[in-house]
Amino acid sequence: MQKTNIPFRKKINQIILSLTLFVFLVFLSNFAQINNNSQRMLAKFFEIPQALISEVYEQIAAFETERVVTLEEEIQLYQEKIYQQNLLIEELQNSGFFLFDKKNTFGEVFISGFDVVNYKCCQKHRIFITPTFEPSKKVFSVSQGSFAVGKSTNKIFEEYEVTLLSDPNEYVSLKTTKGFFCIAKGTGNVQRIQCKNESKSDPFEVGDVFYTTGFDGVYPEGLIVGKLDEIIEFQDDVFLQELQILLFFDPYKSINKEVIVHD
Repeated sequence: MQKTNIPFRKKINQIILSLTLFVFLVFLSNFAQINNNSQRMLAKFFEIPQALISEVYEQIAAFETERVVTLEEEIQLYQEKIYQQNLLIEELQNSGFFLFDKKNTFGEVFISGFDVVNYKCCQKHRIFITPTFEPSKKVFSVSQGSFAVGKSTNKIFEEYEVTLLSDPNEYVSLKTTKGFFCIAKGTGNVQRIQCKNESKSDPFEVGDVFYTTGFDGVYPEGLIVGKLDEIIEFQDDVFLQELQILLFFDPYKSINKEVIVHD
């Protein structure tokens, strides 16, 4: 095979081109390395404000949480004040000429529990209170302001069980401002009691308010009980009527509310 001779000038050009390419590749390599270093430096640089932003955000979140809790407490306080004012207004509207003296009480406590399940399904109507004192009577009555709630006959650990007037085993002596008297019995239905009228001699009508007489020795005289909601007639006994009374006390709104123990 015949040997090819490369001219000297061309060799020089190839060497220069090779050196130029080598330098260019080294430059690219160094540039890429510089970029990597720059990226790492930038990443570290941005970690500082990111940490500050995270800290500020956590502080803002904690502040907002605290503010929400404070607002919820203020709302609850205002709701309680509104509830008490409405209760007082309702007392004044329904007291009639029976003015119950709240001073003749042993102490005030709060409702700690309400047996919702049995109240709905099983005609066992109970709330629970936790007095800071030991009542002297085994059986005592409870009211919310001037509104009759029920009576207690049983203590379970630190709580007293209060049987509501609507319990089917409860009885209470009632009267109206028109002179009508009756013994009411719990119906087992929500906020309802009933009593019988066998003479029809005393006047009454739907909307009349019923009060405790104090004759039973458990409830003090003059507590507001409920309003006459319905009058049921009987075809087989023209002298008999059943009076359905809607109670004022609502156990669903009673949790953590203040009540009075009549000891």
